[in-house]
Amino acid sequence: MHHRFEALEYAGILKEARSTKEGDAIMAKTRDYLLRTADGIRCDIRTNLNPNAVKERIDRNMKRDKPGTTGFGTGAFLGFVL
Repeated sequence: MHHRFEALEYAGILKEARSTKEGDAIMAKTRDYLLRTADGIRCDIRTNLNPNAVKERIDRNMKRDKPGTTGFGTGAFLGFVL
């Protein structure tokens, strides 16, 4: 566990926090909060960056703006050729 908080350990912040029972309780609460927050972010990323959801979103928007998509594709192709 020490390698995860190497900078804080080096600065001596964790050593001071671990010196009392109150500090241990604060460290445990902080660790739990950080783990819950990281898990929430991970779940949000999996939900919002799900490849199937992204593909559906792109397909839906391309159907809605077919002339614009065709023009963009044509312009990109001509730019590549020239």
